Amino acid sequence: MARFEEDGRMRRVELELSGRGLRLVAEGTGRYYGPALTAAIAHMEAQIRRRRGAAIKKRLRRAART
Repeated sequence: MARFEEDGRMRRVELELSGRGLRLVAEGTGRYYGPALTAAIAHMEAQIRRRRGAAIKKRLRRAART
């Protein structure tokens, strides 16, 4: 889901991604919607990379124990 808000000169974009009991939310602000959306996407990508990295490490630890 994407939300676009406007407050005076500032624009705010909020992205929400849900699935498998996991909820990721990223926000970006800027004077225009383009830069705000770009910032929100960058934050979302960073969250996804962190989650994937943690999941891979967890699987590797499990495999090492057996």
